Amino acid sequence: MELKCLGTGSKGNCYLLKSRNDVLILDCGISFDKIIVDDFIGDIHNVKACLITHSHKDHNLAEKQMKLSGIKVISYNNINQKRYYLGNFEIMPFSVYHDVKCYGFLIRDLITHKIVCYATDTFKLPPIRNVDYWLVECNYCEEELQKRLSYDMANYTLIERLRRTHMGDEFLIDYFKSNRIEPKYMLLLHKSMSGNYNSQIVLNKLKNICEFVEDIEVGKKYTLK
Repeated sequence: MELKCLGTGSKGNCYLLKSRNDVLILDCGISFDKIIVDDFIGDIHNVKACLITHSHKDHNLAEKQMKLSGIKVISYNNINQKRYYLGNFEIMPFSVYHDVKCYGFLIRDLITHKIVCYATDTFKLPPIRNVDYWLVECNYCEEELQKRLSYDMANYTLIERLRRTHMGDEFLIDYFKSNRIEPKYMLLLHKSMSGNYNSQIVLNKLKNICEFVEDIEVGKKYTLK
């Protein structure tokens, strides 16, 4: 499999996952025109589906255009199966916890049998095992939140809402340790642009529990062997 990030964070989220020529679009929170012309996709007929986690615009901006173009959309408002088989992919949705209805997706490459977990915009995950690649949100760094509270308690309500709707570094560490999951490969998505994230602190902490961890970068391609 290969992965490319077209957008991450509050300005728009979109990731492309490819197995041979078959492509899944993971969220479509940027313009349809920018997504569909990307050379990573090639022909529009290579797109087997667009998976949309929830109804916030930074994740579903291009949903209408996806449907009008004939691309199959599997989203928060039409999931009715436990498994979908599309091209080289097996797709297994699961519920997560946000301030609106929201889903994550387990995606199995039917050629390599490797499994990707895509989860973002949630403060809680069910125990999930046998995952090869974690594409997960790490929106904030707990140290940065505490720093903000130390000089401005007016941020308390905002920060508590953030903790109730998004995943941060301490959440991820506790999740993996408490469920006795040993992640091998993790790409961190949807980091905050509001001073709540410190890449050096986060990566140093998560490297203690994960063999490979990195902040995902817009425009970069990743090989998921």
